[in-house]
Amino acid sequence: MQQKKYCRQEKFLAEEHPLLKELPREAFEVKYYARLTVSENNCVYLARDKHYYSVPYHYIGEKAEIIYTRALVRIFVRGECVATHRRSLKPGYTTEKDHMGSSP
Repeated sequence: MQQKKYCRQEKFLAEEHPLLKELPREAFEVKYYARLTVSENNCVYLARDKHYYSVPYHYIGEKAEIIYTRALVRIFVRGECVATHRRSLKPGYTTEKDHMGSSP
């Protein structure tokens, strides 16, 4: 740049600055993926957290795609989101009453 009649900042402002786009509004979150089967207790087991998350009972036995972030767990069956839970890092269960079948 010593032989040029302009500095790096002038070159940036003239050529690259107009091409910059606005930053995303949401913070970037890493997504993790898993393919699990809905078990007989109508839950999927996320082994990384040693935690079970409920799925509506009529999906028992189906393959589910799990997409989870630091805060949320989303469960998809056949491309449709069937359950969303707040992620828990403690061993145990996260269930919703609507996901349970009626007991006789």
